[in-house]
Amino acid sequence: MRTSRAVYHLLLAPICGHSHAARLESFYGRQASIYDESRASFLHGRREMYSALPVPEGGIWIDMGAGTGWNLEHLGDRLHRLAKIYLVDLSPSMLDVARERIRTCGWTNVEVIEADVSAFDLPGVLADVVTFSYSLTMIPDWFAAVDQARRLLRPGGAIGVVDFYVSRKYPAADHVRHSWFTRTFLPACSLANNIFLSPDHVPYLHRHLQAQHFSEHRVRSRWMPMPYYIFIGTAPPGPVGPRPDASRTVSTSWPPAAPSPRAAGPSAPDGPHARPRVRSVSESQSRRSVKTVLLTGGRSLGALELARVFHANGFRVIMADSPKWYLSRPSRAIARNYVLSPPNRHPRLYASELLEIVQRERVDLLVPTCEEVFFIAMHRDLFDGRCVVFADCLETLGNLHSKWAFVNRARLHGLKVPSTSLIDNKDALRAALHGGRDLVLKPVFSRYGTHTVIGPRGHHDVSNICPTGRRPWVAQDFVDGRPLCTYSVVQEGRITAHSAYTPTYSFDHGPAFAFRYEDHPGGMAWVSAFVREERFTGQIGIDFIETKGGDLFAIECNPRTTSGVHFFSGTPEFPGAFVDASCQIVRPNLTQPRMLAGAMVLHALKSIRSARALREWCRTYWISQDVLFGRRDPWPFVLQGLIWPEILSKSRRLGISLREAITSDMEWNGEE
Repeated sequence: MRTSRAVYHLLLAPICGHSHAARLESFYGRQASIYDESRASFLHGRREMYSALPVPEGGIWIDMGAGTGWNLEHLGDRLHRLAKIYLVDLSPSMLDVARERIRTCGWTNVEVIEADVSAFDLPGVLADVVTFSYSLTMIPDWFAAVDQARRLLRPGGAIGVVDFYVSRKYPAADHVRHSWFTRTFLPACSLANNIFLSPDHVPYLHRHLQAQHFSEHRVRSRWMPMPYYIFIGTAPPGPVGPRPDASRTVSTSWPPAAPSPRAAGPSAPDGPHARPRVRSVSESQSRRSVKTVLLTGGRSLGALELARVFHANGFRVIMADSPKWYLSRPSRAIARNYVLSPPNRHPRLYASELLEIVQRERVDLLVPTCEEVFFIAMHRDLFDGRCVVFADCLETLGNLHSKWAFVNRARLHGLKVPSTSLIDNKDALRAALHGGRDLVLKPVFSRYGTHTVIGPRGHHDVSNICPTGRRPWVAQDFVDGRPLCTYSVVQEGRITAHSAYTPTYSFDHGPAFAFRYEDHPGGMAWVSAFVREERFTGQIGIDFIETKGGDLFAIECNPRTTSGVHFFSGTPEFPGAFVDASCQIVRPNLTQPRMLAGAMVLHALKSIRSARALREWCRTYWISQDVLFGRRDPWPFVLQGLIWPEILSKSRRLGISLREAITSDMEWNGEE
C-alpha cells in the first residue's frame, strides 16, 4: 500500500502552487510520512557521504534541504560532538517529521528552520560543514544555494553534496560522459516533479570548491538506473562576496534622484565608492592578437551585421543566444553557434555557459549586442584574465538604460534633454497630466517603444498605466521636431566609430525598419561630450529630437548595438574600433539607405493611404539595401521564417505581443 502510494505521488499526483515554496509543499506534503521508507531504495550515496565528512568537536553543521532529518542518523554517535546542527528546509510537512525525529531521538543540539536555502543566513555564525542531500536538484536557483553555502562556511570548512545529475555533452576528461538518451530523456521526465537535473552541478562545484572527493555512480535499479554523484570539497581561501541583505530592495530608477556631481565625470576621485574602471581592448590585446570574437544576441540584425563585418576582415566569429533557432544561426560568417540558457531567468548559469564557450573556443573578445549585456556585466569578473568584455560596468549601463537616470546624467553634464519627471504612483501621474503640457509617457525601463504613450489626451489613454516605486514611469515634455539616431563604438570615453541616421519607416513608437544615413556634426558633438564625461566603454545608441530651430534634445539611450551598425557593412576599418582604442574615428564608407525588406512589405505597405505615400514607399524600397540579405551570405534571409514558431509560441503562452516575445528572455529592468 505504501509503495503504491509513493508511486502515485511520484508519477501521477498533480503539483500546484504559484511559488516554489507552495509547489514544494504540494509535492512533499502528502508523502512526508512515507518519504524515508519510499526513498531508501533509490536515494543512494547518502550514508557514504555523511560517513566520509569530518565531524569536528564543538563544530556547526548545516543541512540544506534537510527534509525529514533522516540523514543525521548516518552520523551515529558522532552527532553529539557537534555544538549545533541546523536542519533547513522549505516544506513545513517535512520539517514536522524532522521535529518528531528530534524528539524521539533526544537530540538536544539540533534545530529546525523553515527557510529558502538560497537566501538562508545565520548572522555571526560560520559553519564547519554544509551538506546537500538530494536537494540541489529541487532548487531552481541552485547556483545561489551553493554560493550561499560557501558564504556560510568558515575557511577550510567542508561542503558535501550527493544528488542526481546528467553529464555535459563534453565533460572533463576524467569524468563520465552519459549517453544522449540519458542527457535528454531523464531531465525531461524529472521536470514533471520539478526536479532539475543539471549538467552543470559537477563543473560548478569543481570550479568553486577544492575537491577532496568526487565519485560518479548509478542507482542499481531495473526501473530507475539514475546517475548520481558524491562530492566533498573545501572552501578555498579568499572572499566569496557579501552575504545578501534581506532588507535591501532593488531600485528600478537608477537612482530616483539626480546623480551627485561627485560621482560623475573623469575628475571623480578614486576610492571605495569610485566607479570601477573598465579595461579597454588596447590595454590587453592589440588588433593583431585578437583572432576570435564571441558575439551574443544572435537573434538581432545588429549581431548578424557585426558577424559579417568581423568575418570579412579575417576574424573568427562565434555566436551565442538563448532561442533554439536565432536569425544569424545559418550565416556563413559564423564558425560555430551555441544555444544558452535565458539570461534573465538564469543569469549566473548564462554567464557560466558563456565562460565555458570562451575557454573552449579561446575567445579573445566578447561583444554583447542586446540587453544580455547587463547580465554579462553583472558577472564580468568571471571573464577577467580570460577575454576582454566589450562593455561597461553594470552601474554605468543601468544609468544609461534607465530613461530617468539618463536624462539626469545628461543634464548634469550640461547637455540638452527634455524636462522629465519621475512617475511612481497614480497621484504623480494625475498631477503630470493636469500640468497643461504635451507629454510623452513611458516606463523607466522599456525597449522598442513598447507601452509608450505620446500626447495623452484623456483617461482612456492612461487607464492601463500603473506606475509604482518598483515599476516607475517618466513623463517627458513632448518636443516637436524630427527624429535623429546615433550609433557609436566607444573606448574609455573616446568615440572610435560613429554613424547617425534618420528613421523613415518605423513600427508604432518603436524601432525603425527603414533609415537613411546622415552626417550630423551636432549629434556627434553631443555624444562625444556625454561619453567623455561618463568615461564609457562599449556600444551606445542615443535617440534625439531636433527642433526646427536646430536644437538637439536627447530623449533616451540604448547602451547596445543599434541600427546604425548597418552602415558599416562595407567598412573594413570598422573592427578596429573594437580592438584598437587609439584608432582614428571610423565613419561608414557606404551611405546607401538601409531597410528590412520584410517589414517594408508586411508593415509599411499596408498603412499607405495615398498615391503620394505609395510613390515614396516605392522610392525608398528601390534605393535601400536590405540589411538581412547578403549575396555571399543568403541563408539568414532564406531561413528567417524559422525564428517565428518559437516567438509565436512564447507570445501565446505568456500573453504578450510578438515584439515583447522577441526579447522577453533577455530584458533587464534594473535588477541586481
